[in-house]
Amino acid sequence: MRDALGHEVTTGAAACVEALDAATASYLGFRLDAGQRVNAALDADPACPMANVMKGYLTMLISNASFLGAVDKRIAATETAPAATKRERGHLHALKSWRAGRNDAAIAAWEAIAAEHPYDVVALRLAHFAYFWTQGDARGMRASVERVLPRWSREIPERGFLLGMHAFACEETGDYPTAERQGRAAVDANPADLWAVHAVAHVLEMQGRHEEGWRWVEANRAPFAAANNIRFHLEWHRALYLFEAGRIDGLLDVYDQKVRDLGSPSSGRSPTTRPTCRTPRRS
Repeated sequence: MRDALGHEVTTGAAACVEALDAATASYLGFRLDAGQRVNAALDADPACPMANVMKGYLTMLISNASFLGAVDKRIAATETAPAATKRERGHLHALKSWRAGRNDAAIAAWEAIAAEHPYDVVALRLAHFAYFWTQGDARGMRASVERVLPRWSREIPERGFLLGMHAFACEETGDYPTAERQGRAAVDANPADLWAVHAVAHVLEMQGRHEEGWRWVEANRAPFAAANNIRFHLEWHRALYLFEAGRIDGLLDVYDQKVRDLGSPSSGRSPTTRPTCRTPRRS
């Protein structure tokens, strides 16, 4: 069986591969249903190495030590699988290294996968994540994407996600013109690419383009309803632009209703009774 980008997947269940493709798309798009999608893959084939590794990856991304036991179960399930491809074994090595706190080894494993399989967007995205969040290595993050970007043809649907990653890496290395160009191209290719929206938001912030900034985030809010916590971060960017532009009322509305959102189910408060951060105006 092969996935949407042509990689061999050790399973005999087409439904497992379809669910893995859907889980990958959800992960790249910061969507809330990524976990449900990978669970569907495991339901279709509990022994599938890549399904178990993907579940482990998503669990690691929660960044909560109380879930490490669940990651260990996915590692054990992958190790006892009857067969696995070299690429899948590489992913297992990356997961085990990440679980052990060996981030350099995890990045090296993802880079090795990408060198042989440049369309492995999961390996690319996780390396991108690790360069930024665990290493603070903007140059390494940019080089990682630029090593494979020329090998992705414009006809590949997922190429937009790669452009969004390149945009953010360019912004973090101070190349704002390239970052904005690539980010806008990524959003044009896939309006649901919130990482690309975020990359352009950073560019506009760094250049002091506050009015354009809040309008950019506002114009690209449609995918927020299906998104995970990145939507709060993007709303925070919108609030920051409004603050810098002196639009205090608009800022407070965004903060009260979108960023803090005390009316959400997790807050335990009723939307009709939630406090706000407003203070009385002096007469």
